[in-house]
Amino acid sequence: MAIIEKPVVLFLIPDLGNGGAEKSILSISNSLSGHAKTMICTFDESYSSYETVSQIIHLGVPSGSTFLQKVHCWYRRRRELLRIKKDYSVNVCISFLEGANYLNILSKGESRSVISVRGSKKYDRLIKGLNGMIRKKVLIPLLYPRADIIISVSEELRLELIHYFHIPPALLKTIVNFYDIQNIVERSQIPLPSYILPIFSKKTIMLMGRLHPQKEYSQFLGIFSRLKKELNINLIIVGEGDLLETLITKCHDLGLKPTEIRSTEEHLETGDVYFLNFQDNPFPYLKHSSLFVNCSSWEGFPNSLVEAMICKIPVISTDCPTGPKEIFKVQNTSSVIKKALETPYGWIMPRIHYLNKETENRWVNTLSKILQLDPGLLEHKTNMAYERVQEFGRDRILHKWLDIISRR
Repeated sequence: MAIIEKPVVLFLIPDLGNGGAEKSILSISNSLSGHAKTMICTFDESYSSYETVSQIIHLGVPSGSTFLQKVHCWYRRRRELLRIKKDYSVNVCISFLEGANYLNILSKGESRSVISVRGSKKYDRLIKGLNGMIRKKVLIPLLYPRADIIISVSEELRLELIHYFHIPPALLKTIVNFYDIQNIVERSQIPLPSYILPIFSKKTIMLMGRLHPQKEYSQFLGIFSRLKKELNINLIIVGEGDLLETLITKCHDLGLKPTEIRSTEEHLETGDVYFLNFQDNPFPYLKHSSLFVNCSSWEGFPNSLVEAMICKIPVISTDCPTGPKEIFKVQNTSSVIKKALETPYGWIMPRIHYLNKETENRWVNTLSKILQLDPGLLEHKTNMAYERVQEFGRDRILHKWLDIISRR
């Protein structure tokens, strides 16, 4: 197998918003920039709040609204991407997210196409109806095998692609997300604004991620409202999205007082649930929290869970496909968690989308127990978790990406 000394690598993604895939593509492209010429291509002009050393280019083709417009849009995007690959002599095109994966495969040209699958499609409740059936039964099974390499971010996700979507195993490779651990630790030490500190005068649970149905924040608010009756605690939700008003309404319905935190204010109104929009540096908030909760119904490899472990706070996660079991090194990843499972690194709980009284009771009891544990026991667990995430350090994972981009 021939090796390319200084490959030209094009990363393809619909936009550079504030999601986990966007964060990962920027981290990977930045880390590879010393070994390759890296560029990031978005569908149209896209702003990123993250720093990047890679050149950013755009296809410049906006989405269509009607079916015919969408077809024409895809034709133009394919033509433009083929031109970019040729003009820049791209050796490898690595795409993130489903739409970009299709486009990468359909505009293969002379470059190798590598697609990255970031989250479960089998368990994604938003992939439904005729459109969802076409994606699951036609597009993914027929198009994905035409890629040169398919990267999954967890072993569970790789097995899903094999058994549910019938992808040939030889095409698949698992590369988990990696993290600049020392950088996260250093950024977590940055002082919070003084007006924020009163939130953490009580024990505080933190949720972090876009305000999206996948994250199940609405269901967790019901659990928190019960826990609040037992303990004097706060909840802080860091993220932005279309569900903000829905979640605020849910707080009022549950008798909780929601408070929106704005970066320009100097005085914070007291509440029970604090909503803080997207933060480029969320790590000081994690560092000051008493407990981090990942309550998602599905994931790929949840960044925020690992970041909380790096910040040395206790963590609890739903048994969501995929990622948490692998992060916590649970041996039987195929079993469904129905009761609280304590691991050396944190706790795994049943999913809460279909929240019944029994599951709610288990969540409330487990959260109450964790928040009242002896500090020495919690410190031991967070130290174990910190040791575990060293396996996801950048230097331990980056060589796998270097191997991918250097092949001819």
